[in-house]
Amino acid sequence: MNDIIREQWKGAKDLQLSRAISSWLFDLVDLRLWAGDNSSDVQNGGVEGLLIANIVGLLATPEGASKEDREAYLAWVEEDIVQPLKNRHPQVFQKIVSYTKELMENMLTGQERAADL
Repeated sequence: MNDIIREQWKGAKDLQLSRAISSWLFDLVDLRLWAGDNSSDVQNGGVEGLLIANIVGLLATPEGASKEDREAYLAWVEEDIVQPLKNRHPQVFQKIVSYTKELMENMLTGQERAADL
């Protein structure tokens, strides 16, 4: 779904429409909305993990998009996804920050190892 969200930002003529479509699509895969309040801790942990993976996946900008499209896309991610999550669920936001940091450190470590070969 993240690829579909990113693709519709390329060459977007109506940024408000792109925002609305992206938010609608993101809500479709936000399993927190489907899990309900009666879910077990195990289910909620799985749902949270999928949410984190989806949001981290959204941090990549649309491949081949113009600078303006990438900036508009990242503004949507920041304003409509990241900030509301940070305000409403700071513990999940912190997990996203930690996970993203770990990914970046692993990438850098992998690059250093490759350079040593």
